[in-house]
Amino acid sequence: MKCVRDCAPGSPQDTAGDCGGVANPWDTKFTTALACCSWALSWLDPNECAASTQGGSFFTNKFYVDWNTQRCVQDCSTINGAPCNGNPPDQSGIPVHFFDSAQACCQTKLSWVSTSDCIAQSNGATVIGSNTVTTGTGGGTLTCAVDSDCNHMCTSGFCVPVTQQQTTCACTSPKTVPNQCEMDILIDAMEVLVSHDHALIGQWTRAGFHDAGTFNQNVPEGGANGCLLNDPLMLTMPENNHFVQAIFALQAVKDFFNNHRNVCVSISSADLLQFAIFFTTTRQTGIPGLDATKRSLLKIEFEWGRPDEPNCDTDWTMNLPGFDMGGGQYPGRCTLVGAEIQEKMIRRNGFTPEEATALIGAHTIGSIRGTFGSSLAGPWVPNGHDSATLKGPIFDNAYHDFLINTIPVNACNDFATSFNPPFNRQFPTWYRTSNGLDHLDSDIVLAFPSLDTNIHDNFHVFTRAFAADNNLFITTFFQALHKMGKLGVNVALTKSPSSCTCRRRLDSATAHRRNLLEDGEYSGQLSVIEILELGYEQGDAAARAFKIETELQFTRLANITALTTPVRNSNFTKP
Repeated sequence: MKCVRDCAPGSPQDTAGDCGGVANPWDTKFTTALACCSWALSWLDPNECAASTQGGSFFTNKFYVDWNTQRCVQDCSTINGAPCNGNPPDQSGIPVHFFDSAQACCQTKLSWVSTSDCIAQSNGATVIGSNTVTTGTGGGTLTCAVDSDCNHMCTSGFCVPVTQQQTTCACTSPKTVPNQCEMDILIDAMEVLVSHDHALIGQWTRAGFHDAGTFNQNVPEGGANGCLLNDPLMLTMPENNHFVQAIFALQAVKDFFNNHRNVCVSISSADLLQFAIFFTTTRQTGIPGLDATKRSLLKIEFEWGRPDEPNCDTDWTMNLPGFDMGGGQYPGRCTLVGAEIQEKMIRRNGFTPEEATALIGAHTIGSIRGTFGSSLAGPWVPNGHDSATLKGPIFDNAYHDFLINTIPVNACNDFATSFNPPFNRQFPTWYRTSNGLDHLDSDIVLAFPSLDTNIHDNFHVFTRAFAADNNLFITTFFQALHKMGKLGVNVALTKSPSSCTCRRRLDSATAHRRNLLEDGEYSGQLSVIEILELGYEQGDAAARAFKIETELQFTRLANITALTTPVRNSNFTKP
C-alpha cells in the first residue's frame, strides 16, 4: 500500500518507477507523494511512506486485522512467514488500525474469538472447534464434529466443501426457487446494501416496474423478464435514465447470493427485479425498516420461477409511460399525458385505472434522480427523501394526499393560472416547490378530473380515494404489484418452501452476530467478512456507475438544458 503517480507503468513518464496507472476521474489526487501519504495513509510515517513511492517497501511491523481471513496479522514482509502478511490490502475504505501486539489487536478488533485462539491463528495455526491444527505440510486433516466446526459441511468426522457434499446439498443442478432459509441470506444481502445507501430503495422500486412495464399484451412482448438487469443496452434508453448504479448493485446481490456457499439455488434476474420492489415497498411500509413480521411476509408471499428472456429488445421500453409530452399550454398538457397513461398502462400493460393510479403512488418514495441535473433531483413528497427517517423514506399515501390536499385548485383549467401554491417554479414538463419537491406532468394529471373520458379515464377518482384512506392505498398497491410481477410470464410461479436443508449452523465464533444485529433486520446468516464483501461490491458498483452516468449525462446536456429552462408566462408555454 503506497502512493503512486497518475501515469502508466513503463511509460516515458515512469522515470522513477512510481507510476501506478492512469487515475480514475473520481480518484483523489495530490501534488506530492508527501501530501498523499499525510492524508491518505496517515497511519504511516509520512517521510518513509513518501520514500517508498519510488520503489522499495515500507513496513510498520505493527499488527492489523486482515478482514479477508479474520486474523490479526503483522505489517512485515511475507518472506518472514507468519504472522507477517505484508502491507494492509485495500479494503474499500475500511480504516486500518495498527496495534503493537497480536494480543492487543485480537482483544480490540476480534473480541468474539478467544485471545489464545486468535493469537494462534496470527501465528499460522488453524483453530477447529476445540482443536488447533497447524497449517502447511504435515498440518494434518481438519476434523470436526458438526457443520459449525468448519467452513463447509461435516461428513464422517471430516470437513468437506459443500460442492463435494452432494448428498446434503445437491448444487450440481441448482433449483430456481429458494427455500426460506436461503431467502434469509438474500434478504440480509439486500438489507446490507439499502442500509448503506437509502437511494437504492427508490431506485429498486422503480426498476421493478421498468422491467415488467415493458409488457404489451396486444403483441405480446416484454414483461417481467429480467432484461433491465441482463441487457446493458436497456440502461441506455431514455426511459431508464439513472438506473446504472441501482442495477449494478442489484447484480452484485445476485452474484453474491447465487454463489453463496449455503445456497443451492440460481435465481433469475426476472425474479430478482420483482423481489426487489416487493422488498423495498414492504420494508418502507408502516415504520420504515425490516422487522420479523416483514421478513416473514417477504419469505412466504413472493412467488418465484420467472424465466429470463434471452432475446431482449430495447424497443420494448416504448411501452413504459413517459413524462415529457412536449410541453405546451394547459389544459392540453393534462389531456396529452393522461392519454399516455391510458395507452401504456391501461391498454398495453393491462392495468385497471385504479391499479395504475396505485402503482404510480410508488412515487411516494425516492426522488427524480438526475433527469433534470443533480441540483434539481428532488423527491415528490417530504417523506420520500432518502433520509426521511434513519431507515429511509416512508411508503404510504403521502403522494396522493399531496395531489389532492396540497394543490388547492380542483380542475386542470384552473391549474393553468393558479399553480402557486404549491409550485413556485415552472418548467416545460414539470414543477418545483420552494422546498425542493418535484412533480411531473404525469403526476399532476392524477390530481384533476378527466377533461375527456373518451381520451383517458378519470384517475382523479382513485387519487382522491387513496388520499383519504392509507389502508386502501396500501392494499390496492400490493394487489396491483402482484399482478405486475406476472406481466408477460407464461409459466407457473411457486412460493418458497419452508424446508431448509442447506442451512448452516452458527458456531461460537459467529453466534455474536445475533447480539450485534437486531432480530428481524438480519437473520444472522452473513458473516462479517461477507458483509464487508458486499460493501466492497457496492462501492465498486458506485464507482463504475459514476463513470457511465457521467458519460450519459454529457450526451443529455441539451435535453437537460431544455427541461430546466423556466417557463415565463402563466399559461406554461415553452419559452
